[in-house]
Amino acid sequence: MPTELVVGLATLLLGGGAGGGLLAWWVARKKTPAEVDSIIVGGAEKAVLVMSQALEAEQKAHAATRAERDFQVSENVRKTQRIILLEDRLDRAQVLLDDLRTELAALRADT
Repeated sequence: MPTELVVGLATLLLGGGAGGGLLAWWVARKKTPAEVDSIIVGGAEKAVLVMSQALEAEQKAHAATRAERDFQVSENVRKTQRIILLEDRLDRAQVLLDDLRTELAALRADT
């Protein structure tokens, strides 16, 4: 309100007359709510932009964490499969060794 009053008085004093002063005061009075709304909207836009950026950063971090976890899971699966294959080979090798020992023992018993 003081700004409106100053504009109106300045217009009146500078020779615009009472009508010009009242018109300027009325325009300033009508303009102020729009400016306030504009400031509020601008602030809200900035807040939305900041929140959107924060959300996007959080989603990227979450995606990176999920990708790392998925990689670890796939690595664990791969290692588990490799262990199973190696244990199977060891079991087959043990069976072969047992057969060879049996055959060797039989040969020794014959002589």
